[in-house]
Amino acid sequence: MKIRNGFVSNSSSSSFIVAFDKKLDEYEDDELKMLLFGTKTSEIKGFYLDSYLDTNELLKCATQNAQEVFLNDDLSFRNPASDKESFYFPRDYWGASETLEAGGIVFSTETYEEFSKKIKKEIVKVAKERTKNFLKEVKKRKFNPHYYYFSYSDNDGEIYSYLEHEGIFRKFPYMGEDHH
Repeated sequence: MKIRNGFVSNSSSSSFIVAFDKKLDEYEDDELKMLLFGTKTSEIKGFYLDSYLDTNELLKCATQNAQEVFLNDDLSFRNPASDKESFYFPRDYWGASETLEAGGIVFSTETYEEFSKKIKKEIVKVAKERTKNFLKEVKKRKFNPHYYYFSYSDNDGEIYSYLEHEGIFRKFPYMGEDHH
């Protein structure tokens, strides 16, 4: 059983890295709607929704925060438009502390710095393995991939809840990270 300390809410967010076969701005709107939502009609109803959503608004919200990222040789990603350093994906691995504790490494306040280093090392290990598996899927597609980073939160309303939970990237190789 996981016990979380600190702030806990009912909202969730998820991040994704998706491999597209061309840059997002090279897609026609209707083409991208078909790939992401399975329709190019003006409205769509999701599994978790009580009402219909405008697909033009969905597409706008789906792509407005997309950040093109590039794969580094060490299997991390970088966004040249950001001043932040490269990152591994997933960025956070909640299971890291449980993995370390299962291996006999137990958290104590005296060893917090050492424990944090071990968790970060475990996160990088898991991220590299997931990225290798992701790249195998990308390679099967035989295209020159363009990678994009997306992040959605159901705390931002119905549209973002749809984008987070409806599996809009299922037609592309992608990696997801839940922040629940």
